[in-house]
Amino acid sequence: ARRWVVEAARRAARDQALPTAIRLYGQALGLGDPDTIPPDEAARLHLARALLSADSWDLAGARGDLEAAGVLIDQLGDPVLGARLLVIRGGIEQKEGDVDRAVATLTEAAECYRAHDDAAGLGEALRQRGFVELFGGRMGEAESSAREALAAFEEVGDRSGQAWALQNLAWIAFVTGRADLADERVHAAVEIFSDLIDSRGLAWSLGLLGWVRFQQRRVSEAEALGEQVLHEARS
Repeated sequence: ARRWVVEAARRAARDQALPTAIRLYGQALGLGDPDTIPPDEAARLHLARALLSADSWDLAGARGDLEAAGVLIDQLGDPVLGARLLVIRGGIEQKEGDVDRAVATLTEAAECYRAHDDAAGLGEALRQRGFVELFGGRMGEAESSAREALAAFEEVGDRSGQAWALQNLAWIAFVTGRADLADERVHAAVEIFSDLIDSRGLAWSLGLLGWVRFQQRRVSEAEALGEQVLHEARS
């Protein structure tokens, strides 16, 4: 039964129904005797819920799940799961406004993934670091992190990761006034997200494309994209 609840939670997360996904992960953790859940599975469930809580700005809830996951990960001695915890913690620290700590945490995660030859994990840690650097005004570092993330995702054929890295690179180009390059990068991301039927990634990318269109003085197109994203978010 837990497997089906977890799959439903993942579908809800993909469809941006974050409150539903959070509730379903809670149900999965509460099914049966807690001692019957393998520690690695319980840790992953806590990490999944922590990520969604952070995305919903429930930072206290996210930290509570990270604490629970951390106890389990220490028992397991699993450094790769530990790196995943660090990636989520770095995102929380960025939302709390501590850019320096977030960059340090995500760098630690990246080095752990690198040491264990986990290219997909490395890509995600670097992508998240680039995002933090972007909104911390560190454009050169952000571009470098995002490019390295894209290369890591390409190495393992992770198309979703590639799309998110391209979306980050498009943001960087947009913020630094390179509208045509942002347009090129975000279109590449949109194409992949469309192929993957990833509504969340597509929404983020189309929203960015709307800002790019506005920067290009194509205001009617920007308005249409904004209305499209808003309509899909409400449906």
